[in-house]
Amino acid sequence: MKFTKNNFFRSLKKAKHALSGFFVHLNFFSKNKKSADLNHLDLNRELVYSLSTKKLPNAEQLKHLGRFLTTKERKIVRICALILILNFVYLGFVFFNKHIVSTPLAGGSYIEGLVGAPKYINPLYSSNRDVDADISRLIFSSLFKYDEKGVLVGDLVESWQRSDDGREYTLVLKNNAVWHNGEKLNADDIIFTVQAIKNPKFRSPLHSAFSGLEVEKMNDYAVKFKLSQPYAPFLGLLTFGILPKNIWGAVIPESATLAELNLKPIGSGPYKFKSLVKNKNGEIKEYTLEVNEAYYGAKPFIKEVSFRFYSDAESIVKALNDNSVDGVSYLPFSARKDLLAKSSLSFHYLNQPQLEAIFFNQKNNEFLTNKNILQALNIAIDRSYLIKGIFNGQAQESRGPILENNSAFNADLKKTVYDYAQAEKIIADEGFIKVNVSDDDLKDPSKEIEGITVSDFQEKASDAGVDPVGIWLVKKATKKVPENKFLVISLTYPDSADNALIAGKIQEYWQAIGVKTSLNPLPSSQIASEIAIEKNFEALLFGENVGADPDVYAFWHSSQISEGLNIASYANTNADKLLEAARVSTDENDRLEKYRSFQQLVVEDQGAIFLFSPNYLYLQVKKLHGFSGTSIIEPSDRFASISNWYLRVRHSFVW
Repeated sequence: MKFTKNNFFRSLKKAKHALSGFFVHLNFFSKNKKSADLNHLDLNRELVYSLSTKKLPNAEQLKHLGRFLTTKERKIVRICALILILNFVYLGFVFFNKHIVSTPLAGGSYIEGLVGAPKYINPLYSSNRDVDADISRLIFSSLFKYDEKGVLVGDLVESWQRSDDGREYTLVLKNNAVWHNGEKLNADDIIFTVQAIKNPKFRSPLHSAFSGLEVEKMNDYAVKFKLSQPYAPFLGLLTFGILPKNIWGAVIPESATLAELNLKPIGSGPYKFKSLVKNKNGEIKEYTLEVNEAYYGAKPFIKEVSFRFYSDAESIVKALNDNSVDGVSYLPFSARKDLLAKSSLSFHYLNQPQLEAIFFNQKNNEFLTNKNILQALNIAIDRSYLIKGIFNGQAQESRGPILENNSAFNADLKKTVYDYAQAEKIIADEGFIKVNVSDDDLKDPSKEIEGITVSDFQEKASDAGVDPVGIWLVKKATKKVPENKFLVISLTYPDSADNALIAGKIQEYWQAIGVKTSLNPLPSSQIASEIAIEKNFEALLFGENVGADPDVYAFWHSSQISEGLNIASYANTNADKLLEAARVSTDENDRLEKYRSFQQLVVEDQGAIFLFSPNYLYLQVKKLHGFSGTSIIEPSDRFASISNWYLRVRHSFVW
């Protein structure tokens, strides 16, 4: 019989009459009720089976299942079906995750945004400009380089030896490095580059670091450096790029900065020059590199790397939001709030040896010679707020002139504890009184407050560039000192969004204890070339890159005050002796002990107010894989692992 809807209900009707008669007969067999129930079940089963020749329902029958289920039963069926589907999906995911292998595939282009524009992509000059150094790092090879963890490793150097007296270094070169034009790189290129750095006619900023150094050729792939005296961190100097002698040897040193090779260089690094794009004004807007197929190291997966240049952080954020670039070299913390689609970006926070501190020029403010006042200014600053509130926790507090992640750090140095009340007490113990000047007081310049006329406050405020209203710290005139002394400080800092936030907060902290503070933002270039060197400041908020090695001679030895990097004009005979001995010691443990003793002296002398070391933020889109950096010494070190970066992936099935 063909199964149809009409036949189905006709059969049910017949079954109903049959069952009615059956139940009538059951009344006569009440003593055998249990047996009758079993017979009833068997009859029902036979009746149902008679409606279809198959025991399992077909698709047509299942369509009508919902008509015979209760609401609860339908809900249970749906839940069971969902669980079954989820289990199949999970098992499928586990199976494919176990048997599908993803491997990097060569190809693709990566575009990075930079603030600025290239000028000298030449190792002789690139160290002074981040944009030049970034591109130079990819085009040129060096004897040594810093890896993605900030560790010094060989690049062109295969092996090296140091003499027992620490004055000679013999370097053996790799013999498979070639220039981008196909010629072999050898010892002659090393010697030429070093001699060019030493030649004053080339005017290289690296010149002073190599005075007194001699280099000689041992053979085609070995050179020897001879130092006039031992210098423990010497190998760290050999991270400059190597120039090809056959090309640069024909360039007149005095005209080297004018050579076209500065913008279209030939190196031996993982990437080589491909093209550049200029606007109508001659400004370079885009610079493209292509992979060096003959590179002696691990050949990069990414075929092209391009740089696009912008005038400021706001422009670069817009480019990132518009998907015009795939990465940003550095982004100020204050600009990160403007980023869109943050979930599509990878935030790489890299450790860097940058020390943020406040340096004082005691010659320009008599109160800064007082260690107690310096101590009060120090403990009046809440570093935890600066780190968490401004840098979102992406910074490490500094205790002294050497950072915590350096092997020479003195762990016995105590952290500076923010103590507003103690700072006020120290100032009061120095003989200062607090005087509060209100807006109403300014209406009568002849009015006296604590024996000081309002006009005196107004005159001092005008000279110092501060607001006359508020709390003042005054040391009143005496017979020995016949005039009132006002504790006022001018704080100079490089003009940037992050520095403005830091300086503003420091001003707030100092003025809370009564120290009137004026802010003096100046261009970074002016700070570096004039203010810091000429000591034209009272207090200077400044960041120093102290390098990977603990040698901080250039920043703290008294000989570096007049023309060096000793911004604080720090002078301590014992500190000088420790710095001198540590940099020539060939015993690593002896070096570390001397640096730890040196740190203790600087902190006790209140040489500076040490604040923190901020992390370097490197932004990339998530479609780029393989970045493994954790630390950098210079910003260009973010490219240390570029050979491992990739944009394309191959999926393979394996059993």
